[in-house]
Amino acid sequence: MAEKFCKNMEIDLLNAPANVHFGTCLPGGDSSFRVIFKERKTFVDKSLFIAEVIDTSYRVNLILRPRRFGKSLNLSMLKTFFDLGNHESNRILFQDLLIAKHRPELFGPNGRFGRHPVVFLDLKGLKAGTWNDMIDNIRILLADVYTQFEYLMHSPKLNQPQKEIFRRIWMLDETVKTTQLQNSLKKLTEYLTRHHGEPCVVLVDEYDTPLESAHQKKYFEDARDFFGAMFSALLKGNDENIYKAVLVGVLRVAKSDFLSGLNNLMVYTFKNRRFSDKFGFSSQEVGLLLEKHQPGLDVMTVKAWYNGYQSAEGLEVFNPCSVIGLCSEGDIQNFWVDTGSTTTITPLLKSRGSSFRELVSGLLGDKIGQVPTGITLKINDSLRYDSLQSNIEDEDVWTLLYFAGYLAVRNDGKYYIPNMEVSFEWLSWVLPNVHVPKSFQSIIKILLCGDIPEFARLLPEIIISSFSYYDVGGPIPGSISEAFYHAFVLGLLFSGRDSGYDIESNREAGTGRFDLVLRPQRHLPPDALGIIIEFKVASESEEVGVAATRGLGQIRDKNYRVRCSDLENICEIGIGFKGKLCSVVGERLKKIAGSWHPV
Repeated sequence: MAEKFCKNMEIDLLNAPANVHFGTCLPGGDSSFRVIFKERKTFVDKSLFIAEVIDTSYRVNLILRPRRFGKSLNLSMLKTFFDLGNHESNRILFQDLLIAKHRPELFGPNGRFGRHPVVFLDLKGLKAGTWNDMIDNIRILLADVYTQFEYLMHSPKLNQPQKEIFRRIWMLDETVKTTQLQNSLKKLTEYLTRHHGEPCVVLVDEYDTPLESAHQKKYFEDARDFFGAMFSALLKGNDENIYKAVLVGVLRVAKSDFLSGLNNLMVYTFKNRRFSDKFGFSSQEVGLLLEKHQPGLDVMTVKAWYNGYQSAEGLEVFNPCSVIGLCSEGDIQNFWVDTGSTTTITPLLKSRGSSFRELVSGLLGDKIGQVPTGITLKINDSLRYDSLQSNIEDEDVWTLLYFAGYLAVRNDGKYYIPNMEVSFEWLSWVLPNVHVPKSFQSIIKILLCGDIPEFARLLPEIIISSFSYYDVGGPIPGSISEAFYHAFVLGLLFSGRDSGYDIESNREAGTGRFDLVLRPQRHLPPDALGIIIEFKVASESEEVGVAATRGLGQIRDKNYRVRCSDLENICEIGIGFKGKLCSVVGERLKKIAGSWHPV
């Protein structure tokens, strides 16, 4: 399976070794290297990442990848390798991995294994509604980090004033000033180096999360100044106390916001050869996983859905979160949802002009499952969060979309939507926020009023105008087509989510799983309409109206209306699709004496 899967991939990096350490179950969302091995879970071997970190001449390395691309697990692996605690038990974890086979000298007396104190800073949960709350959270985070090294309080290498500084951070002393918090990590590396006689390894997970939270909650300047001072103190002019520092995150914008003073920093994106195959799964690795867990899946369909990111030298990279989900569930579906970046990007999309929309049209003009044509874009590598407050340029929005994983770039510099899974993200939230004509707003109002004939007239018009630049023709399976239309209509409805309705998708009700349900929120009148929608793609010999009728019949047969049993009025709608053709059938129902009756 693996050899067949990699056929016709003409890239140098395919010669890199691939190894999957199969366990008793798949890892799911686990990001702890030790836990994965302790619980005997499957591990896709990225251990040569450690060697690449050691081999780089840069002391401070910033690695950018989309969320859920294996960054946290790789940092956990680095910690386990370098950490001088649990030395011998950690050695066992690496004995069958690629790094032990190809770089055995790293485990020898002159190697780096088990040699360094490791300061691990996990910022992914560092969020707050106000700057005062953020400072409180920072105090707690730093105290937690210090707690791992409480043995320093008894170190003969530290004097009493140093121990007192340590104690105050460790014990959450509220009299510790902001400037002392900013220097606390630098001080910690000094103390650890003095105690152990070896410089530290510093690992920072999701380094950009605090600034993103600060941007959203309007205290950006305070956060920028604090973290700028903290990271500058830690990483600049502190070489004798730091062997290597690895920071990972999503957005490059923070480089100019609080890492701008670091002249010993190297930034690595998908475009760089170093680390190119260490985040995300290669074709060989996916082939091994499929052969073990889902040998019956069609390889080309898997590639169309989850492949498409290109790293250095044309190496195609799969989304690891999605591949693990696929191997676990066995069904082609959307496993990757990046809610973090959507919060920042969505407001910026609404103000885009015609030139931006034309480029979106070009992106969506590529046929599903075919090699994308791509578009030419300008990406702003020096983007700053504070520039997103006003005078936002199109290139700023494209930059955010690219680093968040909604775009990929080819070696020729053309940008494209990487795969089907990401396409659905574009349909469900990007497109409705960019292209929201009056007809979008009108159809939502019409639907919520229960005017089925007018909804049936207007929806096909919107489908034809919108899909004129997203061609759904071509040889794609019916289930994928259905998901495509589902995503589009879901996105269309989300553009009207301020109407007081909760939108539910793909949930269990009755004896099956409905496609869409719109439920009125409690503040709406008691007679507000609930709406149940089922999608069906017409077969080759089937009329689109017949498919719509099948959808309506499924709502009735599987009793999806039980999801709206607390409402007085509902509307059941079946929508049939075929290419750019669309048909709608439906019925309004009112509850009378506990039973539903047509209106």
